[in-house]
Amino acid sequence: MQQKIGLVLAGGGGKGAYHIGVWKALAEFGVEQNIGAVAGTSVGALNAALFAQGDYKIAESVWKNINPSQILSVETTSFIENLENLGIASSLTTPLIKTSKKIAKFGAFSRSGLIELINTYICLSDISNSPIKCYATCCIIPTLKEKYFSLNMEDPQVILSILLASSALPFIFEPEKIYGEHFIDGGIRDNIPISPLYQEGYRNFIVVHLNPDEMINYGQFSDANIIEIIPRKSIGKFINGTLDFTSDGANLRIQQGYEDAVHILKPIYQMGKVQQRINDLFSNLLQEEMGFIQKRNTLINHRTKLKSEIEQLIKK
Repeated sequence: MQQKIGLVLAGGGGKGAYHIGVWKALAEFGVEQNIGAVAGTSVGALNAALFAQGDYKIAESVWKNINPSQILSVETTSFIENLENLGIASSLTTPLIKTSKKIAKFGAFSRSGLIELINTYICLSDISNSPIKCYATCCIIPTLKEKYFSLNMEDPQVILSILLASSALPFIFEPEKIYGEHFIDGGIRDNIPISPLYQEGYRNFIVVHLNPDEMINYGQFSDANIIEIIPRKSIGKFINGTLDFTSDGANLRIQQGYEDAVHILKPIYQMGKVQQRINDLFSNLLQEEMGFIQKRNTLINHRTKLKSEIEQLIKK
């Protein structure tokens, strides 16, 4: 297991399209086949489920065809009041409020649109039976302690609830009830869920960030090998990133995720090819040496036998 790679997908709403571009690069460089487990938070959990399903084309189709109204149905008054309750609205700028009004539709953020999206593109029973371990991060209400749900061998309807809970922003989405407890967005506690895979025994990780300012606590994973893929240029802030579920935004982020992943993976791949070439040369030299030793031993045995026969003839 420890030779396999654990893939970790951070949360970040509409910026999650970036994950899909990284996935494309992982497949092209032959890394995908070495990934044994995936963990994600919020949108990272949704993409983790898509990855566990194992069909890149479906994942790409989700993001390229997503309708913003499926995710961003919100009443401005309710949205701003919730921000005020959090003490955030007082610092909001006029452009932010205007943008919020533009995405205003009705009620609170729609769950029905996300449920429709999941049911359309994700076969929950396939996730349950996937050979790839898949984890989604949630927070328990009211303690806000993180909970890492394994989606493997889980009931499909429970998987749906877990995926909804992992992206249930507090004060905006209703908490999801799972096995008698209430859960919300796991990003509040752990937006980079390395822990469940580390506890599974994984020590090799690829972590895909959506926020370049987020840091990994390496002290918790001191014996782990971690490759981080971080956006080299901004993929958006809150309004123009986290809340951007447009196809144009998705296409840009998929391409950037691909390019950033290639930037990281290509040197490693080339180094691996050089190392493999060196290993092949050493292997060939060893085989030649073994062949030489074998021939030498055969010759020595032949000479010893010949010497013995000559000695026998002399004695006669």
